Amino acid sequence: MKNKGTSFGEIMIVFLIISVALIVFLRITSDYLKSLVFVKDFFILNSLLQSKHQLLIAYRNKALEEPFMVETIAPAQWPIFPSNFCILFNTSTKKIDITSSSNCSFTFIDGTSLRNVTYTISAYSDPDYYIFDIKAYDRLRGINSEINRLYITKWHPSF
Repeated sequence: MKNKGTSFGEIMIVFLIISVALIVFLRITSDYLKSLVFVKDFFILNSLLQSKHQLLIAYRNKALEEPFMVETIAPAQWPIFPSNFCILFNTSTKKIDITSSSNCSFTFIDGTSLRNVTYTISAYSDPDYYIFDIKAYDRLRGINSEINRLYITKWHPSF
């Protein structure tokens, strides 16, 4: 009569196969989660850069529209940008503020700021347009993103 049970060696081989498959699965899952976190952080960083880009356009538009808000139309004054500066929307004065600095923090409308994310904006002037370099860096995660050679004209369309 033959022995119909399983031997210890067979059980160990099954456990070895299951553990190798589990290790591979956990490794793939871990890499996937790291990728998702990186993509989320990079998306947030790029969204913050885009917000600074929009503030630059709004600041330019406001400066160009100001002469038309009085009864006698004066020539438009181009905004003056320092070579390195920070830009943010001040909720108390309802104005866009520019301060000269080479290292700025992202501040949200509610006043909270990101502790580990900084940005710099460099400006270059030309007779017809501004050229900006906007760079952001996340010290905690080691991620950086930048918009290089961003051209903004010194005019905007009127309707």
